[in-house]
Amino acid sequence: MIERDGIFYMYYTGVNNQIAQTIMLATSTNPAEPANWQKEGVIFTPDHPDAFYPGPDYWSDCRDIELPGS
Repeated sequence: MIERDGIFYMYYTGVNNQIAQTIMLATSTNPAEPANWQKEGVIFTPDHPDAFYPGPDYWSDCRDIELPGS
């Protein structure tokens, strides 16, 4: 979470019905009050091969990819 000019920005992982992950954003002017958070929606959807859920025995991820050579 970061704050800029009195607005707090919280980036988090969202998961859809196919268990595919995306990066989401919520904003607040009062982060201590849960009802004050406003969902801004998806801000990043990955397009690498591991980002898609191919079936019941697999998990897709947005955050935890293994890069070639790592």
